[in-house]
Amino acid sequence: MYLFTEDSQNYPVVFCVRHLPQGVVPGEGPRYAVDLAVAGFFYKTWAFRPQRNLSPDAPANAWQLAPLLVGREAIKVTSHAARNTGFVTFALLAGILILVVAVLVITIWFTWRENSRPLFPSSTDIGMLSDGPSSEPRGTDVSPESPPDENR
Repeated sequence: MYLFTEDSQNYPVVFCVRHLPQGVVPGEGPRYAVDLAVAGFFYKTWAFRPQRNLSPDAPANAWQLAPLLVGREAIKVTSHAARNTGFVTFALLAGILILVVAVLVITIWFTWRENSRPLFPSSTDIGMLSDGPSSEPRGTDVSPESPPDENR
């Protein structure tokens, strides 16, 4: 079978299958077309002479190269929704892109947050964190928020 995809630019992909779907008869010509889905493996590059030139610059009866794929069978595509996978592909790619951007933003935010903390705490931070002796007498409260102690 010569398969023409939407992005093949009028160049075929040659596919060999063991079975055609029921109701699909072999045919040829520019007006013969059947919507098929095929799964297979690349076998080799196939050289053939097309009946009509695929490229206007090519000389008459020039050899044309196409990928030759081998598969078990072709499946006839009947519904328009099964053929139109553009929206699903776009949605999946957009979801993956959003996920990648979210991971990058979170990674950059955590890196910035870790880098904004001082590597070594200052001496005032150490004095506030430690329970050891300080330079102030223990019985006095020097906080401006508390009222003075009258018992002193």
